[in-house]
Amino acid sequence: MKYLLIFFIVMVLVFQWRSSRTDAKLNAKVKPNVPNNSASSAPQSMVACAQCGLHVPTTDAVQGRDGAYCSAAHLRLRET
Repeated sequence: MKYLLIFFIVMVLVFQWRSSRTDAKLNAKVKPNVPNNSASSAPQSMVACAQCGLHVPTTDAVQGRDGAYCSAAHLRLRET
């Protein structure tokens, strides 16, 4: 009977230890949903490529004589 009581206590302690580890892992994986108020999350101005019509952000567009392009290859195709 004494061994059964010790076994039961050990099992309860193991169960509590494992459940606390699982809770800690779950809490570590879940990131709080905090909105990012930096300037990078603001909408960007878009322009259409003069060659293919693809819309790209103005900051990523390649500027040419006839307008904005999505890549340097399209700039060469159109303006050469």
